[in-house]
Amino acid sequence: MINNVQKRTVYIVERHELHRTGFRLILEKDERLSVLGDATDLEKAMEDIRFSSPSVVIVGISDPVRDAYLCEVLKQSLPETQILVLFDDIDFSTINLFVAASVTGFSSRSVNIEVLLIAVHALGGGSMWFSPPAACAFVELMRNSVQDSSTAKVILTDREREILKRLVHGMTNRQIAEELQLSIETIKTYIRRIMDKSSIRNRRELKQQYRKRGLLLSSKEKPKGKTQRTPNVG
Repeated sequence: MINNVQKRTVYIVERHELHRTGFRLILEKDERLSVLGDATDLEKAMEDIRFSSPSVVIVGISDPVRDAYLCEVLKQSLPETQILVLFDDIDFSTINLFVAASVTGFSSRSVNIEVLLIAVHALGGGSMWFSPPAACAFVELMRNSVQDSSTAKVILTDREREILKRLVHGMTNRQIAEELQLSIETIKTYIRRIMDKSSIRNRRELKQQYRKRGLLLSSKEKPKGKTQRTPNVG
């Protein structure tokens, strides 16, 4: 038993019961870790996570836009807590969302026991941690970040451009949601992100500005000028 060493604490958010239970069993076998709780939904678990203030929160992603927004809110409340996000599919767009939300750990949902433990301890020790597929997407993100910074364009993801075009053409949130088969809340989150990137605070100004600029914007989102730590790659 480890008695004199402070354990790293973990909270698990995963909608799939089998994965959630499996993660908990794996982590509880490590005497260096203590699992503080688990939940099926990040939004519902926010209060409990803030109260328990774990070292690491593991988040199985269900809705990337919504979950990235919630991770960003969580990091604002608990800046010292590190987040490990688990994806079914990892690509440039999703990495983009979560890097912007100050998430520092990325892996596949089908991660094996050894890799999960390595990731949790790396994050708990203050390092970034990327699985190989996530690392490839991260390299692409960094490659695009060193391109010409003198451009005055606001740089949006493909999905943001899809939503912006429909917004400028006069569609309502509900119409956009129905056409793209997304929830209204997800559409609202995208629009908030577009406004934040554009330094615009209302829909009318947003539509006016992008009618003037045109919509032929880059599909590569440029990250904010944060200093990036070198990631561990599992």
